[in-house]
Amino acid sequence: MASTRSSQREPVTAGSREFRFYVSKAPEINRRYAGKHVVIIGDRIVAPARAPSKSTGEPRSLTHGADPS
Repeated sequence: MASTRSSQREPVTAGSREFRFYVSKAPEINRRYAGKHVVIIGDRIVAPARAPSKSTGEPRSLTHGADPS
């Protein structure tokens, strides 16, 4: 008998990879970055900061030394 479940995979949406990364690493992230806001791109934390306005989402290495102010 054929399966009635769909064989299609869940569509990849913006943030789904990041959410899965966070869920899989939540205890470690919460311990290491307690009280901070973090920006997750793909499967990396690229911008931890104390305030959300300070975490721009761009890792310093991609800004090429430009002063953000």
